Amino acid sequence: MRRFLKSAGYALSGIVHTYRSERNMRTHTAILAVILLAALVLGVSRVELAVILAIAALVLCLELANTAVENLADVVSPERDPRIGIAKDCMAGAVMLAACFSVAIGVIIFLPKLAALLGI
Repeated sequence: MRRFLKSAGYALSGIVHTYRSERNMRTHTAILAVILLAALVLGVSRVELAVILAIAALVLCLELANTAVENLADVVSPERDPRIGIAKDCMAGAVMLAACFSVAIGVIIFLPKLAALLGI
């Protein structure tokens, strides 16, 4: 149990570090808070909420991985290396793709609810 708690502490430290040091992590978290509030107000189903949480978890986890890759790459190769640049760009692309798909999922879930609310 002690080892588990120590590991959980390290994981939490990584999350806190990323939240504090990466503007995109704070942005994703703020957007998630707004989306969850909208889900509550608009009465999304449990399945829809599960989809929202799953895609949000993917975006946040990829943001954590992106931060890890960037930090590791900067230590491994402090000087500019095109291969390191490709690795960083690929991780950033993974975050961006997940974020774009999360927007698409949000549109699919929220647009009909907003249209019904507005009588459109």
